Amino acid sequence: MTQNYYLLLGIPQDTVKPEVIRVAAETRMNEFKEAFERLQRCAGRAEMGDAYDYAILETSHTASLAEIKEATQRKIAAIKEAYQTLINPTTRVSYDQMLVKESSLNDLPMILRQSTEKHPHLKKSPSSPIPTPISSPTIPEHSFGSSLNWLWLFVAIGLIAIGGFLSLRFFR
Repeated sequence: MTQNYYLLLGIPQDTVKPEVIRVAAETRMNEFKEAFERLQRCAGRAEMGDAYDYAILETSHTASLAEIKEATQRKIAAIKEAYQTLINPTTRVSYDQMLVKESSLNDLPMILRQSTEKHPHLKKSPSSPIPTPISSPTIPEHSFGSSLNWLWLFVAIGLIAIGGFLSLRFFR
């Protein structure tokens, strides 16, 4: 599965301003560099670094300094690739089409499962399970949808609060 550059940069998919994309890329690169620097200082003092730093660089707590540096370089290269892809309108359109195509392919096991539930005689034997798509180890697929649900909840609560304020302010 292709890495989702929008999630990697922490921007919405409808972001079109190049400045926003550039700032997001710089912010993420600085975040990775700072995590590496903190872990490098800890390695120099022979102590364990912060779990967040290991998690953001996707390395284990037992990783050597060379492995941590390599992980940091991979992360920064991914950020640069994401920036180059999203900043160019032509490559961005083809990337977005690829994301749509992959998301429709990820729905295939669900569609197959639903069709066998409706038609029990089509169920396969246990020896041939339905293949599931390989997902990125860095981004759980449910995280994006659930974060959108939380976003909508906070937007709704904010609108209710604004409505309450306006009704108290102007309709006394």
